Amino acid sequence: MSDYNIEIHRGAARELSSAPRDEIERIKNKIESMVTNEWRDLSDYDVKQLSDADNDLYRFRVGDWRVVFGFDEDTKKIGIFGAGKRDTVYRDVNTFDDRADDYMTTQQPNGDCTDRVKIVNK
Repeated sequence: MSDYNIEIHRGAARELSSAPRDEIERIKNKIESMVTNEWRDLSDYDVKQLSDADNDLYRFRVGDWRVVFGFDEDTKKIGIFGAGKRDTVYRDVNTFDDRADDYMTTQQPNGDCTDRVKIVNK
């Protein structure tokens, strides 16, 4: 059993706040499921790598919403860098890359990654 530290970038939290409440619950449930199943096979969760990103960024979908994230399995560190509706979210890949650069290159999150959730595998 291992701990995963999931940190939601302030910008991603703001973007998620505009999602309907039921979509937010579905997004939370999907993240918990992915983490507690030890990332067995990301394709089981309809995860795709973003081809236009400089960093190793991925997205998963929940309804019309897409959530952009990156992870490091060695450190059990996951960063949520963006979210949005399917028709607009991919316009911001450079923004997500910038957020990932700040987050993934530091051991401690910077001031923009202040919204944290810790999910513990049971």
